[in-house]
Amino acid sequence: MRSWVYIVFLFGGIFTSCVKEVPVDDGVEKPNAYFLNAFLCTDSQARIQLGKVSGITESYNYVSDASVAVVARGTRYTLTHLRDGWYVSSLFKPNGNDSVRVEVLHKTKGFTRELQSPSNITIQQVQTFPVVASFLGRTTGFRVLFQDSAYHDNYYRLWVEERFWLYEKNTQGDIIDSVYKYRKLPISGNDIAFLRNPYNVYSSRELLFSDVTFNGLRAGLEFYRSLGSSSVERTDSYRVILENIHSDLYHYYNDRNAHLWQQSSITQLPTKVEGNIDGVYGIFGLYQADDYVVRF
Repeated sequence: MRSWVYIVFLFGGIFTSCVKEVPVDDGVEKPNAYFLNAFLCTDSQARIQLGKVSGITESYNYVSDASVAVVARGTRYTLTHLRDGWYVSSLFKPNGNDSVRVEVLHKTKGFTRELQSPSNITIQQVQTFPVVASFLGRTTGFRVLFQDSAYHDNYYRLWVEERFWLYEKNTQGDIIDSVYKYRKLPISGNDIAFLRNPYNVYSSRELLFSDVTFNGLRAGLEFYRSLGSSSVERTDSYRVILENIHSDLYHYYNDRNAHLWQQSSITQLPTKVEGNIDGVYGIFGLYQADDYVVRF
């Protein structure tokens, strides 16, 4: 009995030491660091968000008085602050393969980053067909035909937006009401291009891949809907979005997906998500995109 009591007190001491708080120096706890959020694409206005890092229990610390600009093709485009740290410009739209530089100056702190925009991409056609998937059964398959540049090393992000009718039925099974909704559709694929990226296991709603296995030699890829069908839903359309993204953005999406998935696991340490601007949190990314709508 004495040995059993001794063991209990021993473990109690260990648990106490595990949860003991360690004082943190104020200079480390509240670093005077900035964050930047910038995803620039041809078909939308330039939007860059700027702020300063704040504690998890503190309100957001957006910066509204900075000088933010984008430089491309020898022209400097000044962005205007809108709200919540967002700086916008409808004049700047990057072309494929443009060199694009972002410039930020706030008080005495300044930073810049230059990237080359990915090449343009075009979805030529999207075909749908019935397919039987493992552990899922009969579902919808997709074949995306697109034009790939053989000259450049390309990185892609593929996702699908589904618009559908959600029905409400009475006890007799008759439809009494309906709501039109949309969602980012869970998808999966067995193509070698998808399998070569091990990070795809961390996300069910997008596929990230490079063209290393088909650079200029193939025109299409296949994947399938990984969400089971429902008797109270009817698909109205699928909108397939394919993005040609900069390699920095590709690695950021991979790390982000792994980090978010691992946060819910007690056995894995979350992956570190890194940006691409020295001394700044966040990411400056460039991408080109095209979409194709399949209606039913």
